[in-house]
Amino acid sequence: MPEVISPVCSPAFKASQVHNGALLIATSHRPFEWTDWSGHYQVDLKHHPRVMLHDYNIVVEAAVAGQGIAMGRHRLIQRRLDDGSLVEAFDWPPYHSEIGYWLIAAQGPASDAARCFSEWLKDICRDT
Repeated sequence: MPEVISPVCSPAFKASQVHNGALLIATSHRPFEWTDWSGHYQVDLKHHPRVMLHDYNIVVEAAVAGQGIAMGRHRLIQRRLDDGSLVEAFDWPPYHSEIGYWLIAAQGPASDAARCFSEWLKDICRDT
């Protein structure tokens, strides 16, 4: 399932600080998302300070709280975009990145529960 990414922040942060705001980066993901996005759109982010946080969920919560700009993985933050607590930080369209998600299963026959879950997940991914 491919991922779409874009820089996101709170509406108040966008209105007041987005041009020099901190980039919120999860240490578990490394900044490759920012590198890919800025390379694709030819955006120089050198003047933005970086804040390294432990986990992507903390990055999202920090962005919602107005503490900086997160690289939004749309499949993980869609609810926040829908409810307006996060908005696109810049005026570029979302980037269809090479990030993705895979369903991995053990070899051999799967249990009924695992088969049911796999089919449900595949259906959900096809619909989005």
